[in-house]
Amino acid sequence: MTYDIFNKLKNQKKGKGGEIHITDSIRKLLNDGHKIIGHKFSGKYLDCGTMNGYIKSSMEISKL
Repeated sequence: MTYDIFNKLKNQKKGKGGEIHITDSIRKLLNDGHKIIGHKFSGKYLDCGTMNGYIKSSMEISKL
């Protein structure tokens, strides 16, 4: 079902900083036998989990 990812995210245990990771939810869906359609991304990894990461990500995106 298309909306399974949202249910997984909603019910996922939060990390140390109170964050949830979509990759953990995708892994759970794959382990449950769901098929995932994705795109291989090549480029910089932009982590928005911290204020500093958010600022750096915003600066990189503004260059596009």
